[in-house]
Amino acid sequence: MPPSVLVLGMVLLVVNIVRSSGAAIALGVAFTLGINIVTAASQFLVSKAELLKWNPFNILLGTTQFSYDVTSKTHLTLINVIIGLIVYLILFYGIAFVIFNKRNV
Repeated sequence: MPPSVLVLGMVLLVVNIVRSSGAAIALGVAFTLGINIVTAASQFLVSKAELLKWNPFNILLGTTQFSYDVTSKTHLTLINVIIGLIVYLILFYGIAFVIFNKRNV
């Protein structure tokens, strides 16, 4: 499963939360382009607080560095990255689906 699926889920969720289409487009572009910066900051924060290893940006880092040496950067095992990816995908797409269905488009 490519890491872009997780990024698309995050972007879809943010875009569905915002009401204005112009703001949604701007947030989607900024989010897609700025994801690498946020992921690097997340890696730094994980080294400071162990609880932050379960944030979605750390899971994203784990999927881009998909190897058995993923533990050194994310502090998660390979199976934890896969489980976290599946949980976040269900969560992001589920919330985006509920928000989209409640909107009048």
